[in-house]
Amino acid sequence: MIRILTDVHLTEAAIVYLKNKGDQTKNLTEDYYSAVFSKYKISKETFTSNFNYYKQDEQDFMKMYEEVIRKLESMKTTARTKK
Repeated sequence: MIRILTDVHLTEAAIVYLKNKGDQTKNLTEDYYSAVFSKYKISKETFTSNFNYYKQDEQDFMKMYEEVIRKLESMKTTARTKK
């Protein structure tokens, strides 16, 4: 789930970036999320169900999100050093 959430947040960041550039993102949003779900061989419904399941235990949910944040921060650091 951590890898999926990491990709979901990267997808959301890409969509926000495109919106800020003035691009139309309605169709892209569906395509981007479909690509993430396809990558992990899950449906949107399965993702939502799993997300809601994990959300029930606040401590475990926070631990999971701490790992997502660590992964995103690591990617950010790597991207900056490559510039």
